[in-house]
Amino acid sequence: MKEIDYVNHVGQGCYPMDRGNENVIMTCKELSEMKILAFGFSFLVQILMAMIAIYKRSNAVKDYGIVGGKDMLTKYVVSLQIAPDGDLDKEFGFYHVCAGAIISAKLILTAATCTGKKIAIKKRKVDDLLVIIGTPIRLQRGPTTQVRKIKEIKMQPNFEFSHSQEIADYDIALLVVLQAIEIDRAFADIIPLTKWPPQRDMLCTVIGWWRVYTGGPVTDEISRTNVYIDSIKDCNQLYAVQLEQSVCITAEKLKEFGTCTGDPGGPLICEGKLYGLLSTRWDRCFNFATYASVYHHLKWLNLTNENLLRYAWTYAEHSPLQIFIINVEKQHMREASIA
Repeated sequence: MKEIDYVNHVGQGCYPMDRGNENVIMTCKELSEMKILAFGFSFLVQILMAMIAIYKRSNAVKDYGIVGGKDMLTKYVVSLQIAPDGDLDKEFGFYHVCAGAIISAKLILTAATCTGKKIAIKKRKVDDLLVIIGTPIRLQRGPTTQVRKIKEIKMQPNFEFSHSQEIADYDIALLVVLQAIEIDRAFADIIPLTKWPPQRDMLCTVIGWWRVYTGGPVTDEISRTNVYIDSIKDCNQLYAVQLEQSVCITAEKLKEFGTCTGDPGGPLICEGKLYGLLSTRWDRCFNFATYASVYHHLKWLNLTNENLLRYAWTYAEHSPLQIFIINVEKQHMREASIA
């Protein structure tokens, strides 16, 4: 006897179909149940895929620490943290003290404040600090995180700080890391140094972790704010200070909001170049902030070429400092070939 397969033709009811000697019988009811199961499975798969997409998008925002999308400037910024006595993973991010900028695979530019009395009461040793790269969320160590020990600290020799003084000139320092940073251009990259002095009313961005109000906690996610550069002369007159090697941002030049205490060394980026590093400033928010001028310290950076010659990383668009390094390296190669 032949097996009968019942097929449900939509709009036409169920009709038997001759399937020869196949040993399969499917009633209209069974077919309907299968369709319901298939629809339910497809619906669950779509929900799962949507949840995965939402998860990926939310993590992408977290990776960069900027609400509303990715911020490519965060790849230039590092966190300077006090090396914990215990397990780094358990205490990761708790001892953040400063930010800094990657200027080569082995060099970090930061504020001298971070290596001196303001932060540590005494000058820090190389073993006291760690450089954390590729971690926009301060308390979250991820797959892109790199941790580097410091081999050498070079503070600007003219920098002086006292607890009675809230701002200081020459607030810049160079950190040489023990192991080269892996430059992947996505989470860790080198910021080109400026070729020109800062200009009044230039629109810039400062990035780092800071207190959003006086006495408040340091932010977990990296933050950014847009600012306009002010005249250093006007700043000196307005606030009765004497700064020569700095960049000044006054309350009148703030586009979004100012920066409060908690994060010296945060890079000031203008037109894709490093123009300054957030320096010491008053404890009141929304007042004014000073930045060590990178351009005005190029001569000092050149004088530290013993380290720069060994560790500088060639960049596609060279600053005067990087051109100086390359030229000296070429001269050494020519002298070696003659010898």
